[in-house]
Amino acid sequence: MKSMKRMMLAIGVLTSLGSLPTLLAPAPAEAVCLRPNMEVARVDFAVAGNTATIFLRPASTAGATFFTSTANVNAIGLASDAVHTRTKVTVVGNAAVCPAAGGIGTLLNILIDP
Repeated sequence: MKSMKRMMLAIGVLTSLGSLPTLLAPAPAEAVCLRPNMEVARVDFAVAGNTATIFLRPASTAGATFFTSTANVNAIGLASDAVHTRTKVTVVGNAAVCPAAGGIGTLLNILIDP
């Protein structure tokens, strides 16, 4: 009940300030392409720019189906470890449309699957 009162008070204050329409306006959405349960097939390093391209496949018997790029050293390290241990990962890229195969955009997140 207290949280409802606080929210109503906040709405009242914001309305009186004239900023409520601005705050409630939808923010532009960031496109994401989620690929769960992927195996990292390989990681190609580019010395220029300190970037890497991470190639992904849905199963250990398949060829690389998807790829993403990043300059995040932690993500590159995690992907490199996943290649050698065959650990499944979930990868999120910023592609506007999630393709059936190919590039999923720049890497936003990489998570080890449980």
